[in-house]
Amino acid sequence: SITKPFAATAILTLVDRGVLHKTDRIAKWYPQFPNAQQITIDDLLRMRSGIPAPNDDEVLARVYDTPLAATPSFAEEMKSFEQHRSDFKPPNTIGVYTDFNYDILADIVKRVTGSSIGDLITKTVILPLKLGSTSYPTGTTVPGGLHGYGWNASAKRFDDKTLFNPPLAGAAGAVISDIADLHTFSRALCKGALLKPETFKDQMRAQPLIETHANYGEGVATGAGVCGHSGTINGYSTDMYYFEKLDLSLVISVNRLDRDNKSQSAEILDLLSKTILSTLSTH
Repeated sequence: SITKPFAATAILTLVDRGVLHKTDRIAKWYPQFPNAQQITIDDLLRMRSGIPAPNDDEVLARVYDTPLAATPSFAEEMKSFEQHRSDFKPPNTIGVYTDFNYDILADIVKRVTGSSIGDLITKTVILPLKLGSTSYPTGTTVPGGLHGYGWNASAKRFDDKTLFNPPLAGAAGAVISDIADLHTFSRALCKGALLKPETFKDQMRAQPLIETHANYGEGVATGAGVCGHSGTINGYSTDMYYFEKLDLSLVISVNRLDRDNKSQSAEILDLLSKTILSTLSTH
């Protein structure tokens, strides 16, 4: 899910160029979708679209079990969410984290620019920041020798979960990177290096996400002088945060994620964050 700040920043470069407007309603592209006349680009970026997340756990478990499965078409995904019309909430009333917001954004990018979200991320984020170990993949090969694992409780062993079909995660989780590149990206993200000042300021304006302790802006979690994102995917758990007052970037990556999708890096992040924030409080 650290892909989300990559995707959000890339989309906001389109806003800076006037190609896209955050106030655009998605009815412009999907007039039959529930609440399409009210849901905006900004709502999608901020996880405030009101789109429910009825089957996120089910989808994640299915992806874990069949990581090389074919990707369902966007039209099929749209239809599956339309069936939950009665569960939709009014847009911009509560923050509910669901990956599908970013699937919609990716499709809008393709309609508006003629290019994929991967191409946009590459051109507007990866290349300008010279992130040589970062890519938006289209194949199932993970560069480098690091493998990801998941615990198989019934067999009492770790299964290799490295191979994966990236389009299954799309704009919500397909980017591959390494720690050094994420240090660079986190600083650029949290200092607004790629956006106009007003666009960056608005990206960092955050509101609560229900059932979490996080405040969420446009593809980024913020609070108490900290900015960044966490992410999990088959075999990997990663956290990327920047501490403004210390000019410190913290990236944690653990090459394990089990079927329950419980982050294996969260305890380390919690311990280090408390230590860092206690240091800030003494200055």
